[in-house]
Amino acid sequence: MGSRKQQRIAVTTQLVTGEDDDLVEWFQCVTGSRNQAVKDALRAALDSPIPTHQDAASAVEIAELRDQMAELRDQMAEMQDQMAAWGKWFETDFHGYLRAQLDTIGTLPEVPTIEAAPQVESEDLDRRAKKLKRQAW
Repeated sequence: MGSRKQQRIAVTTQLVTGEDDDLVEWFQCVTGSRNQAVKDALRAALDSPIPTHQDAASAVEIAELRDQMAELRDQMAEMQDQMAAWGKWFETDFHGYLRAQLDTIGTLPEVPTIEAAPQVESEDLDRRAKKLKRQAW
């Protein structure tokens, strides 16, 4: 019996700075076998079983992070929808409520006018100043 040579398929990819920064950062942080880490990441993305080995934990972490990021994206989209709905409510319903309240009241109450205080004449000012100087507190 002769030994059979294992067939290999070479996979080559290029990561472009500015487009693939997330992948570049992940690839630079990989410890151990980068080859095995890429295989594990591909299997995790395909939801294929990952063989047990030393670097399998990193692939599981990648899959968990991917799921967490998807959940965060969904939550952010929901928050954006809620903010848009609130904005529409404020523009339509709240303004309508204020207009209805104004219609109920009729008109806004008149702003009271305050009459100017009477002016003190200079003779009275002088008399008061002298009186204050004489006071012993």
